[in-house]
Amino acid sequence: MQKSKKAILSNPKKLTLALVNDTGRLIESRIEIESVINNIDRWCNLVPELLVNGEIKTTTIPFIQLKNKLIPDQLVGIISPWNFPLLLSLIDAIPSLIAGCAVIVKPSEIVPRFIQPLLETIATVPLLNDIFTYIEGAGETGANLIEYVDFICFTGRVATGKKLAESAAKNFIPASL
Repeated sequence: MQKSKKAILSNPKKLTLALVNDTGRLIESRIEIESVINNIDRWCNLVPELLVNGEIKTTTIPFIQLKNKLIPDQLVGIISPWNFPLLLSLIDAIPSLIAGCAVIVKPSEIVPRFIQPLLETIATVPLLNDIFTYIEGAGETGANLIEYVDFICFTGRVATGKKLAESAAKNFIPASL
């Protein structure tokens, strides 16, 4: 993830311009990029503590012990809103990627201009090329995404979240809403 941070920092102007074209907000777009950078650092610093595999813990029952076995989901789907398109699409993607999951993001169709500059940035980090992408589309695209993922993350309207939760439950897909 630190390589993706360096890639973003190497040319933030194109991404900032795309975010401004999407949202009309210059200062907020700069803050959004800075927040993503800080989020990468935050999650990278938490990794040693969170991803401890094989740790044995005792319970209140003397002969029962618990052992961590971390297994990443193969594909995490993320559906994000329009208001902070970069930050809210990466807020779940960053920890998912660090945990070893592949990620596909479907951002709001209202703000699609930031996708191309971000994909160009991702392309400079070979490790991410095969495991991280964005798809464009309207609500139907997000609704169909649940058929292909092992875990779904959603940020947006309550009404849409309820539909997504119902669809996830029918497909036995864990969801973060």
